[in-house]
Amino acid sequence: SFASPFNGTAGFQKAFTQLEKMGLIRYLRITNDNDVVPTVPPFSLGLRRRLMKHVGINLRLKDNSFSLHHPNTNGLGNALRNSVVKPVWSVMKYHLLPLHDERMDKQQKVLQDMYLHDLYENEEIMGKGFSRDEL
Repeated sequence: SFASPFNGTAGFQKAFTQLEKMGLIRYLRITNDNDVVPTVPPFSLGLRRRLMKHVGINLRLKDNSFSLHHPNTNGLGNALRNSVVKPVWSVMKYHLLPLHDERMDKQQKVLQDMYLHDLYENEEIMGKGFSRDEL
């Protein structure tokens, strides 16, 4: 997906991660570094307020680089990058697809040799606690 907001609570994230471990689902989120949309809504909108979570591997595009990480490896630094402390006055610049395309084009030589399956096998991206369960 491109520039998607948070999509579930901790229970959803846990179930999704289990499906990833079982090899039944793979998901790549592509975001621009300063896009505010992937940081909303930070809480569920129901009567019981719960923190919202991301799932899958995030390809975070920057001006001249990118990073890859999975929620399993989230720490304080990633929490701050996912916070709503973003330039909200530039939401349209960072959220629209032309900037995604431009930044992906800059990284084309590196990205074209990457495969989603290989990213899921990479301990640096997935974290040490992520191991694929065999069916």
